[in-house]
Formats: sequence, C-alpha cells, structure tokens
Amino acid sequence: MIAGVADILDYRNGAIVTAFKPQELSNTAWGTSTLLTKRKTDPSAKNEIEDDAALRILRWVAKSLEERVDEFKPQEGKFSMKFER
Repeated sequence: MIAGVADILDYRNGAIVTAFKPQELSNTAWGTSTLLTKRKTDPSAKNEIEDDAALRILRWVAKSLEERVDEFKPQEGKFSMKFER
C-alpha cells in the first residue's frame, strides 16, 4: 500500500502534493514513519520496496515544506521561529 501512495505522490511530478494542507502533509509524514516503526524487525525481510516508497513520500513532504515554509506553524505556538530563505 505504501508503494501505491508513493506512486500517487510521484504522478505528474507531485502535482497532488500542492493541494495538501500543512496538517495533511504532517499526517502523511507521521503515518509513513509510524508504519515503518511498526513493521517486523526480521533482518532477512525484504523491505526495499517499503523503504523506497517511504523515502519518496518523505521527500515530497520535505520539498513541500521547503517551498511553503511560511504556511507551517509550530504546534500550539510553543515555539517562535523565523525562517529565512
């Protein structure tokens, strides 16, 4: 399933990612990371497909964060950070 999500994000060079709200991108990154931490730790398991898909997903989130940094806010206003480009 994670490979399918990565394929959707890759489609048309990430066009769908621009429609994601910051919270949706955060949820996508969190969900991807959580999924990877819950999988079996069998060293003989073949995880290359999942690893590649997770990397593609997280790269889209990071690219969007870089391009839209002003749209992202710290959680609950606990921190005040100003990013300069």
